[in-house]
Amino acid sequence: MNLRTYARWFPLALAALFAGLWLVPRAETQAERHLTVYAQSATYSVNLLPYSGQMYVGVADVLEPLGNVEAREDGKKWKLRFTPAGGREVNAEFQEGKNKGKIHGQDVQLSANFHMENGRGYIPLHNIGAMVPFFTGLQTDFRETPLRLFVGGIAISFREQVEKGATPKLILNFTGPVNPMVATEPGQVRLVFRRDPVVNAGADKVQTGDPNITGYSFTDAGGTAQLTINGAVPLTATFSDGNRTITIQPAPGVQIAGETVKPQEPAQQAAQTPPPGTPIPLTPAQPAAPAPPPQPRFVVVLDPAHGGDERGAAITDKIAEKDVNLAFARRLQHELQTRGVVATLLRSNDATINVDDRAVSANAAHPAIYVAIHAANLGNGMRIFTALMSPAGVSTHTFLPWHQAQAAYLDTSSQVAGSISAELSNRQIPVTALPAPLRPMRNIAAPAIAIELAPPDDDATNINSAEYQNNVAAAVANGIAAMKPKLQGAR
Repeated sequence: MNLRTYARWFPLALAALFAGLWLVPRAETQAERHLTVYAQSATYSVNLLPYSGQMYVGVADVLEPLGNVEAREDGKKWKLRFTPAGGREVNAEFQEGKNKGKIHGQDVQLSANFHMENGRGYIPLHNIGAMVPFFTGLQTDFRETPLRLFVGGIAISFREQVEKGATPKLILNFTGPVNPMVATEPGQVRLVFRRDPVVNAGADKVQTGDPNITGYSFTDAGGTAQLTINGAVPLTATFSDGNRTITIQPAPGVQIAGETVKPQEPAQQAAQTPPPGTPIPLTPAQPAAPAPPPQPRFVVVLDPAHGGDERGAAITDKIAEKDVNLAFARRLQHELQTRGVVATLLRSNDATINVDDRAVSANAAHPAIYVAIHAANLGNGMRIFTALMSPAGVSTHTFLPWHQAQAAYLDTSSQVAGSISAELSNRQIPVTALPAPLRPMRNIAAPAIAIELAPPDDDATNINSAEYQNNVAAAVANGIAAMKPKLQGAR
């Protein structure tokens, strides 16, 4: 989708919008499989491609969040240049229908033929674990069955310790901090590690020998690890040691051997008797100052437009907008994370998502800022769009009509657009800002903008230049990070 079209054909677009013709029918998609990649810079998922009776994975899809990637077709050959952060440049070359290639001058053998599709290069999934170290120089642990790839030795393992007695405990000590989703059911606690690189170095099923906390099982499949702890009584989980220790024990109020389990109390500092002769103050002790309220979580939702059946604009005959959008979104996510800003991708693979589902998913994340990402082959530099609609006199804390959800945030959205425009101008990147009747922006209950990446020059293929995309992503990330203090104070 070329956003400049909205500005050029505004009257028709606006009429269609208010006539309710902007709705896109829901597309049916088949179940997809993904590879989850864990690295120091990011945790992300990569869509797998069924081809020739097995699963294939895009080489650039795996490498893009790990450094600068430039890839191009040259007849039947596919050439890639990769530069990891702070590392040396690595060049690779493969050929369609051949099971051999070169990486940094070394011959490599694939388990099946290399495949090109829509300008992207794919290798058999079986080979990705051995190939990533050629590019990154980092230790890699590939677990093919659960579809998990660990880059840089970041896997987190754990060991258990069982304490029996009046209040039995199962203590899980992890080698790094974890933040699982905790689900409790009668006699069971489930710890689901969706983003933590948790692995199991021991048995998948363990019996504790305690009649109340009987044991646990570990599973990892589909890119997610899960610990299920079973018991004969209701259980609860508590975190300590910077989320490196999780203690499972019977829930408060449970009867064990005639004793009622009491809630855990915070450790108290032992009272100390002053030395003889020390004056005792007669003034009453001052109450401790109340802790400041926690800051709301500041999350930026990045929404790479199109995907799946929706290719978007044809940047060139071989470059589809949907692929440019996703690649740039991953670079922007990395730039934001290096600035301490949590960023999540609404679409992390080549999936078809309609505009209503995009808005529902974005609103469910309660973002501080929503950023839709587009690309075009017209003009140069960047265009930034805010929703074209009238401001509404409604509070952000009241019910917001679906088609007017953005109205209460228009001023803040314009400030975000202005902050990003200033950073782009500082880097001498051409930028234009204007409103557009674009969905799903108008359905977003948060500050929302759309950005459109255009080539840096008259050669449309240069839109995929890693140097150019990194420069633009850094400017956009700076503009968003500059808004963080103001937006946090207003939430």
